[in-house]
Amino acid sequence: MEMNSKFPLNWHYRCEGNNNIIFTDDNSLYILRVPKVSKHHHRNKEQFRPPSTCQQDDPNDCVLKENDFMEQLVYPILKGVSVHHRFHLIKISDDLRTMLGRSLCERSRMADTGFGIVMPNYCIAPLLSHMRPIPATSACQPPVICVELRPKSCYLPSVSGNKCCYFCMTRLYAHKKSGKPQTDYCPFDLYSGSPARIKRALRQLIAFPQRYFSLSVNDRLVFSRGSCRGERDENEQEFAKIIGKTLDGKGADAFLNMVCSALTLPVCTRNHGSHPTQPHCRVPDHPTTAECDVRRGDYGRSILGLMHSIQRKRNVPLDEVLKINQEIRRSNEILTEQTMNICEKKILKDFQLARMFNCCSLIISFRRKISESSENQRRSSSSEDFEVSDGEGSSYNVSIALIDLYKDDSPEKVVRFCRREQQVVDHYRNSSV
Repeated sequence: MEMNSKFPLNWHYRCEGNNNIIFTDDNSLYILRVPKVSKHHHRNKEQFRPPSTCQQDDPNDCVLKENDFMEQLVYPILKGVSVHHRFHLIKISDDLRTMLGRSLCERSRMADTGFGIVMPNYCIAPLLSHMRPIPATSACQPPVICVELRPKSCYLPSVSGNKCCYFCMTRLYAHKKSGKPQTDYCPFDLYSGSPARIKRALRQLIAFPQRYFSLSVNDRLVFSRGSCRGERDENEQEFAKIIGKTLDGKGADAFLNMVCSALTLPVCTRNHGSHPTQPHCRVPDHPTTAECDVRRGDYGRSILGLMHSIQRKRNVPLDEVLKINQEIRRSNEILTEQTMNICEKKILKDFQLARMFNCCSLIISFRRKISESSENQRRSSSSEDFEVSDGEGSSYNVSIALIDLYKDDSPEKVVRFCRREQQVVDHYRNSSV
């Protein structure tokens, strides 16, 4: 267990998601993440123990379970990969819990845990020399531009006949259920290794970002699904205006060049295999896309190559996953040792890892290089920082981070996940008949 207490003393409420509450320090250079009580449980407060009764070393503590999963399964995979991904445990003392509670006011309740997770604010921190914040209006210091992607995966359920990935199935299912438009983005474009197709994937995310794309400048959210109220072309125009102001009048093409170059950087020490070859599941390729289909030779060492290699482990029939999962559930209920063989353990481990890397987020931060002494350049860079060009004469330091690499892997959660996937697959099968 990695414990670190050399972190800021003051924390303030920042935001929250479905499962966690996020706090930040005075300079927004660190993030403290604490699990939250679900809305259902929040309405039934009597089910929860008072914070003072928390067992701080409870092995079932959700934060400790996440830390164990990362140390045992995820960190070994990411060894030798030049992307930021580590976090630290911090004990939530009574004083800290009181401070966080004041910051929450009437918002959500923190879950009954004795620990929190601290990490750098990967939107800005890795690119700041000496961990100093950048003034929002500084003529001499370029802004930090941060894009957050949820790439999803190219997993192909067998029912599709290798014609439709699971993500595109979910978009068809969501459109049928809600009647609302969905993004045209397909993971096969992003993971293709082709600059033309990667840029098409990014354009489709910009046109309709939903939960899969957002942009921040100096840690201020400037473009996301919450700010996109118009049609696809209107969203693209609004994005182009934001980029023009941020990149000194340059267009969206410069931004696409930067992100595409970052996604294909050789961040891994070893090769993780080739790119997928399938076309977009729902949108035919344009002739110009095929003409520009030139891939980098080091795709296998890119972050895309790494993620795709892990996600490929997902191709296991649902009934087989559920059978192994049921064995674990039965073993837990009768408190006996699990009797799975090595092959079954590997199947379940691969399923869990593929699921995590399907749900995780990529944070890519850029900061334009400025003329300064080589001494300062060395001081502001690290082994996890690279350099890319926008194709229009400017170079940028770039930092890549992987976050949200854990999902509850309890037998109950696995059953819910498989049931949801089966609903999506059944809808696709029935609509294709």
